Amino acid sequence: MILCVLGLLTAAFFSDVGFAQTQPPAVCGFTGTGSTTATQKGGQWMTARDTLHVLVVFVQFPDDRYDTTYSLWSKNQPPTFMNTYIDSLPSQMSTNGNLSHYFRVMSMGAFILTGKTRFIVTPHTNQWYLTNNWNRWLINKEVLQTLDADVDFAEFDRWKRYGVYDIRPQSDGRVDDIFMIYRSVDGMFALAFYGGESSLGYVRAANLPDEFFVDGGQRRISSGHPAVYPYDWPGMGTTSVIAGTGDGWFGLVPYRVQIHEFAHHWMTNGQYYGHSGDGFWAMLNDFGVRQNNLAQCPPNSYERELVGWHAPDSIYQNTLNVTLTDYVITNRSVKIRIPGSNPNEFFRLEYHLRLSQFDNPEVHDPNAKGLYIIHQTGIDDPYSQLRLSPADGRWLWFADSAIYPPYWAPGLAVLNEERS
Repeated sequence: MILCVLGLLTAAFFSDVGFAQTQPPAVCGFTGTGSTTATQKGGQWMTARDTLHVLVVFVQFPDDRYDTTYSLWSKNQPPTFMNTYIDSLPSQMSTNGNLSHYFRVMSMGAFILTGKTRFIVTPHTNQWYLTNNWNRWLINKEVLQTLDADVDFAEFDRWKRYGVYDIRPQSDGRVDDIFMIYRSVDGMFALAFYGGESSLGYVRAANLPDEFFVDGGQRRISSGHPAVYPYDWPGMGTTSVIAGTGDGWFGLVPYRVQIHEFAHHWMTNGQYYGHSGDGFWAMLNDFGVRQNNLAQCPPNSYERELVGWHAPDSIYQNTLNVTLTDYVITNRSVKIRIPGSNPNEFFRLEYHLRLSQFDNPEVHDPNAKGLYIIHQTGIDDPYSQLRLSPADGRWLWFADSAIYPPYWAPGLAVLNEERS
């Protein structure tokens, strides 16, 4: 299905006109001579093309007391989804919505993620780690050293980082990427755990080593993330907690948090380390809204373009006709330059027909389809520079009164809206 947008594509046009979700004509044309191809960078710290093979470790503490009725991951047993969570080989081509399926579809086949899964109960209890002041890095290190007896880490050493956006298919003696997924963490903040974080942890004290060796000293695993711990190219990894996400999805297969944290290896710019899609779809969406029944949502066109999976049609002059097909499955969008002094201001047009199982652009109406417009005002902090434009225009909010509930003595403003 094709959408043809007719009109003068300017900033005023977008702020004043809403787009009806009507059936588009079968054929429509594209005119104008200002089309260019966007520069594609690729993954910032890890490859976003070809095949990446990772180790996925499902971890449980022996004293785990969290929701013993959770049927997808019963205590003292591997999760029921462990063997289907990620494809073991590129030829497997799963279509069950797992990690491999998601990234294969979202990258249009450019990036293939495969892996090997393991389950382990930690050598010590959660309380023991709390009592002995162990942090996430030390716990992950102990778990991986325990697995070293049975895991050959050579199969996870296939890429070498020469610099930002320069990752080449070569072994370098460092493990490429490891996903540590915990069933639950009591006292998670005391242990410096979070719902998810794009590293294996950080060295808390100067006298702690920031890396350790596996495979008889042949390979290294390092702490930190290059964006905040840049020296000597630290290793890659993620840590997530099923029962600690705070997102209300306990009972689902934990794809969303893992997608989010892994995407930080590709995009880390900005005040919030590359978070984008504040209130709309994105791999790095802060709040995980607008997702499917597995809590997944597609990357927006900004993210796809940044990692090199997408080249939107860039328009730098007025045009009368724009042809769009379903954004998620055809990888087609339009980026319109706004005349003025800001060279990095654009409107991004994405047409969502929900033809992909990963697409769900509406919060209150999961069956909604249509044209969605993202207003981009810069290129260095997507959290504050990407906003979804409402069809009914923009609004100014003002407060002319307040209420004083018992739980907030200073009072809460009562906001009213005024069309801008």
